Amino acid sequence: MVGTTLKLVAFVLPLGLDTLGVAVGLGIAGLPRRSRKRIALLFAAFETAMPLVGVALGAILLAVRLTS
Repeated sequence: MVGTTLKLVAFVLPLGLDTLGVAVGLGIAGLPRRSRKRIALLFAAFETAMPLVGVALGAILLAVRLTS
């Protein structure tokens, strides 16, 4: 259980730090509030969607592999 948790943290932490770096850069850029909000929502959508797409794609590839 602890090993799994550490692996998950090791996977998620760099992704979070990447997003933090982009957010700091956008904050320094001095964008208007509306643009910052729109960009933040776009990042949140992609950060949510990409793992789900990966899981779905992995399931499809596994099914293809098992049938061949």
